[in-house]
Amino acid sequence: MLISWQNQDVDAYFNHYQNNFRSYNFLNTNAWEQDRITKINRPSYIELRMSDFEVLQETTTEAIIQFSLEYRSAYYADRTLKEILITRDSRENLQISNELNRQIETLPIYRRMNNVVSSIF
Repeated sequence: MLISWQNQDVDAYFNHYQNNFRSYNFLNTNAWEQDRITKINRPSYIELRMSDFEVLQETTTEAIIQFSLEYRSAYYADRTLKEILITRDSRENLQISNELNRQIETLPIYRRMNNVVSSIF
């Protein structure tokens, strides 16, 4: 998923999610999809870093996973504590079926200029 997101490949990104995906941070799936399309396509670049990965609960068919995700683009930067539910589909592929942003911390935005990074603050 991270590679699809960083490569700004919307179709590949959505393939990591079940068709009946539910985001608790949006009113409905369509609102979530439109938000994702904008956030994937708009920036000139996306950088992601995952850390503090922890399996909270696991069975043979699903797992609840929590991790910190740092997102950076030319427009926005944050660090989010995410909790996701991963389930196996009928072909045994793992897909995200639920997602919850537990905490969001806005970070300073840095701009790339001729391969040099500088803060906009």
